[in-house]
Amino acid sequence: MIAAILAAAPSAAMAGPAGSDGPRDSLPLAGGTVVNPDWTVKPTGEELQRYFPPIAAELGLGGMVRLQCDVALDGTLGGCSALQETPIGMGFGEAALNATKYFRMRPMTVNGVPVAGATVVIPLTFGAPIQGIDPIPPVIDEPTDAATLVLARELVTATGLKAHLVAALQTSIDSRYSLLAADATPQQALAIQSLKQATVRQADHYVEFVAKEYAATLPAETIKAITAFYLSPAGKAWAEEEGGANKTMQMAYAYIYRRAATDAREDFCKTTQCGPTQ
Repeated sequence: MIAAILAAAPSAAMAGPAGSDGPRDSLPLAGGTVVNPDWTVKPTGEELQRYFPPIAAELGLGGMVRLQCDVALDGTLGGCSALQETPIGMGFGEAALNATKYFRMRPMTVNGVPVAGATVVIPLTFGAPIQGIDPIPPVIDEPTDAATLVLARELVTATGLKAHLVAALQTSIDSRYSLLAADATPQQALAIQSLKQATVRQADHYVEFVAKEYAATLPAETIKAITAFYLSPAGKAWAEEEGGANKTMQMAYAYIYRRAATDAREDFCKTTQCGPTQ
């Protein structure tokens, strides 16, 4: 239900010097490492996007990886390893390793004959995805009648709005990351937990906004009457059946989830060195 919330796909790009495009008889080496690779084929942004770590994309996190690979006789890469990965444990190292099949460089030559045996270091930057963050709801001044605001909060509680929102959002998170959670790194587990905690905080903010809107627009007697309906057996049955199916609730899900992703990213990056963020 919330699977299509992200507004744009993440991007990824090569970083650092790309080398020249023209042919040459040999490539400079430093201790057996090619220092100025001449790439004949490099992955496209779309090819790199296929491996972008999902939970990192959810939080709007980019990443940086330095790979070291052996160069084969035909210029393909093998024996690759990630020398450095930021943020660590979020899957960017694995994503970069999966993308090495899309690289090919002009191999080193000796007397015009291609030879194998060199290594190359490749810096990769996975750009942070652009997320569509909805504007913060307009701030409503505190109602002049504090008693009306208390009644409005009681109404929001009676509707079960927060419970519906949190249950739906956290079920969505559990569903999307059930496979990852079973084998998650500590950093991935922290990111998932940060996202779930952020949905609760953002749901609190949202229901307070709704309560203030009720208090500012509805008479106290009307609020009492609506609350009484929701507390009645008929009202409880209607609320349970309606749940999160109406359009207003769907919009609330999308808004809260987008805000929660931003909130979770800030929380996650307080304890983890993060790469590029959006």
